[in-house]
Amino acid sequence: MEVTLSNEERVVFRELNTGDIFDATDASKQVHVLKEAGPVFIIDHILLERLLILKSIVTVNAKDDIADINWLRNLAPIDYQKLRDSSEEVDAATLSEVGDRGRDSAASG
Repeated sequence: MEVTLSNEERVVFRELNTGDIFDATDASKQVHVLKEAGPVFIIDHILLERLLILKSIVTVNAKDDIADINWLRNLAPIDYQKLRDSSEEVDAATLSEVGDRGRDSAASG
């Protein structure tokens, strides 16, 4: 999937894989010390979302080294929302495809 941002940057997305999800989840963990429980890991869901968006970006203007957290921070809010929406579309299409495959295999089994 390709998206054009308001500044004319072209962003190409790909489907996330399990490794991407593991990596983003691990990178978004924070240790908090709770008085009653001691140290616990907490996942920062906002950071997780940002990391998953970055992991799903293949290229920006046909270059693969532009998309990083600083690039993301400097986007216009409308462009960040467009990236979020596009990332969700790719995820929804993947879930739909997986669901279709499951129904197909169940029907043939």
